[in-house]
Amino acid sequence: METEKKSYELNYLSKGDVDETEAQKTEAGIRKIIEDEGGIITDENPCQKQILSYPVEKSDWAYFGSFRFIFPVEKISSLEKSLKKIGLLRFLLSKTKRTRETSKKSVKIKKKRQSLAEKLETNLHLPQEKIQTKESASPASETLQVEEIDKKLEEILGK
Repeated sequence: METEKKSYELNYLSKGDVDETEAQKTEAGIRKIIEDEGGIITDENPCQKQILSYPVEKSDWAYFGSFRFIFPVEKISSLEKSLKKIGLLRFLLSKTKRTRETSKKSVKIKKKRQSLAEKLETNLHLPQEKIQTKESASPASETLQVEEIDKKLEEILGK
């Protein structure tokens, strides 16, 4: 019988008074705990040092990171116990909705952004000759239009 799995998100704060390599070791430890308990990590935001709004355990700085993963429902309490043991300042474990439609939408949005960026990039690299010919042609046509308008005004006014 297959166990029921749900999608979760873990946001955490680890101690900020350590160097970045120690923070990365903590992050690797969290990843190992999730995978050892049967979880599958789908997305990860690496830890970054941030200033806190208020001191947490007498610390003004902390490393903030997050994981999105699929995890067996029965083992979630053991995951929470394991996370408490590794010495995080704070962590928040929450359920998330996992739908294929949202992932398809995000893929479509990414493709549209890429195509728009490519179009913008190609437009920025237009040859200067084309731009100059358009500018030189327009003043001559404007003077012709002004002369035609003046002639029509003279006809209307009867001069």
